[in-house]
Amino acid sequence: MVLQQIQYHNACKIRIQYQTDFRPIQILKTRKSSGQLKLPMGTRKMEVRHKEYLRKRRFDPDVLETKYNLLGTGPAGHLPHRIVIPIFYQGRMVSWQARDITGKAELKYKSASPDAEEVSHKSILYNLDNCRGKSILVVEGVTDVWRFGDDTAGTFGVKFTQSQLLILSKYEQVFFVYDGEPEAQAQAEKACRILSGVGVVAENVILDKGDPGSMTDEDSQKLKTELLKE
Repeated sequence: MVLQQIQYHNACKIRIQYQTDFRPIQILKTRKSSGQLKLPMGTRKMEVRHKEYLRKRRFDPDVLETKYNLLGTGPAGHLPHRIVIPIFYQGRMVSWQARDITGKAELKYKSASPDAEEVSHKSILYNLDNCRGKSILVVEGVTDVWRFGDDTAGTFGVKFTQSQLLILSKYEQVFFVYDGEPEAQAQAEKACRILSGVGVVAENVILDKGDPGSMTDEDSQKLKTELLKE
């Protein structure tokens, strides 16, 4: 109804026609602000080990620390040895993710609990504040965003939400650059079909090899320039 600007009964006809499983959209899942979002226990400035982890993945830690306000955790607390990644929306930190740097954690990424977030991170996209053009690249995770930079947003995994699609529907062109795994490609194709149906030029970009996070800076910037050219 929101995307097509139509009445409920017309939306029901479309749902029946395409046998969709859409549920009512919640634009932003918000909670009453406590005044300050709590970061994981022991969060501090990144240390040498955090920066060395980023260097091994061919990132410049000093650039990322400044641009994305990265932090780190120490050896104590319930999320030790992680890079803390603040999530901003409209200039305000509303949530966070924490990335393990040891390779030993059961889960590489841990997110703030739903009751602790100012805005649900799955209701928005990572790096959205730095996407100000008419076209946008969409990737899976935060490290993929770091590889491409501005005008690139992350969906926090391959499974997008309707709220995220609603945000993307405001752009003229949307390019999905997901990993090559079948599930990721299926999700990207599905998102493109939905966005195309509401008048957005949406394309799934399949890389020759690897994933966005493994690209060189030169290749990632070349691809972005080619896709987002006027």
